[in-house]
Amino acid sequence: MTEITGTSRTWDIFSSLHPQEICSRTNASYDKESGLFTITSFGHNFHVDSRQKKVLSNSDVGKYLLTFSDYFFDLSILWYLIGSQNIPLSGRLIKPSELKDGQIFIKGTHVLPLDEIASFYNTDKERFLTRSSLFGGQQLGIGDAAAEFPVFPRVPVTLILWFGDEEFPPGAQLLLDSTCTEHISTDVLWAITMVTCLILVDTL
Repeated sequence: MTEITGTSRTWDIFSSLHPQEICSRTNASYDKESGLFTITSFGHNFHVDSRQKKVLSNSDVGKYLLTFSDYFFDLSILWYLIGSQNIPLSGRLIKPSELKDGQIFIKGTHVLPLDEIASFYNTDKERFLTRSSLFGGQQLGIGDAAAEFPVFPRVPVTLILWFGDEEFPPGAQLLLDSTCTEHISTDVLWAITMVTCLILVDTL
């Protein structure tokens, strides 16, 4: 797996790539005068400054997302720009555990907090959809509530909720398009899926 640590090495790899080539693969844009790449993530613009080696955002939500330093969200943006391919979505959704090296999602401290999300929003569909919309989430007609988050242009994350009743507890499932590992590695996918979960139960 590609290590998502090692900031200096990541920037070196990114800086060695041609801007036009990056944009053609990733749906990012590039401003030659400022030297800034712009990529949309979670419905908000992020600016990648290869000269200053910084990832920035002018929106409050974007700045908030960049505070998740423990999950390397800024480096995840870089690795998407480095590795994403010009490959369309398949439309086939899979569980993260189905990926090669997918055991990272189901063991120890790497387990996604899906039970917490299910309990947090149980029976409150509007609350879930309102929160999701802050991060670009688009409502889907599956489960009791569901949203697709545009984490990156070629890497959406889908979250589905089932509300509990007297017989069954609430539940949640996170799914990825089957092409996701064509664009970023499994450990980077873990980082962005963890951020997706945390923003739903955190406060902005």
